[in-house]
Amino acid sequence: MNAQTDKPVLPHSDYRSSHLEEGEDYHAKFEEQVYRALIWSLEREALGALIAARPDAGRARLLDFACGTGRVLGALSRHAGTATGVDISASMLAVAERVAPGTELICADLTRESPLKDRQFDVITAFRFFPNAEPALREEAMGVLARLLAPGGSIIINNHRRAGSSKHRLRKLRARLGIAKAKDLHTMSDAEVSTLAERHGLVVNNVRTLGFLPVLKERRPLLPRGILLRLERRAAQVQWLEELGSHRIYELRHASPAAAR
Repeated sequence: MNAQTDKPVLPHSDYRSSHLEEGEDYHAKFEEQVYRALIWSLEREALGALIAARPDAGRARLLDFACGTGRVLGALSRHAGTATGVDISASMLAVAERVAPGTELICADLTRESPLKDRQFDVITAFRFFPNAEPALREEAMGVLARLLAPGGSIIINNHRRAGSSKHRLRKLRARLGIAKAKDLHTMSDAEVSTLAERHGLVVNNVRTLGFLPVLKERRPLLPRGILLRLERRAAQVQWLEELGSHRIYELRHASPAAAR
């Protein structure tokens, strides 16, 4: 906690520049860290289901904003007609060339540049961006994505720092005991997602919840992956446990036909 404000501090003071030099090491975390890899496998399933349910499945124009090393882009490109990834980091995009071959990759900051001009997209994804970004950057990014979204399209974002989750509650307890780091307490709430969307003419249309177990050590959790996966799948079937999920996927759509224009 910040001693002066008594509020959680952001994990990055300027999220734009936080991953500029990252690449293979960052990508490896989603393969080598047991719990992070497990959550990514569940997110991949949920993303595939959301896109497969669309009437334009297989033909959609896909944009992956802040695509990083191309995890989401590579997983979803086969469900789309065209697939474009944009990121500010050239080193991350160098990995994306391998992970998402055949996709269009653009190195740019869409909040400051307009390489896409007047193009529109049916599905726009943004993973591990909004919860980490500072409030002003969240606003700028959502404004850009709302303008790029085609009528009838979907913006799909995730929240891996969800307020009120079992993980967040455990970290708050650890903070009281003087164990947790300040950045561990930074979260984004469901209400923050909804109000951010509403300010840009969007509404939350669909929600998927994951990550019910309060696992703090993603690299080496206390339980084996197989047991963790079974527990996660069972927890997902229990309605009252939904509010404990630390990872949530939101599908946003235009609030009205007028907002889509």
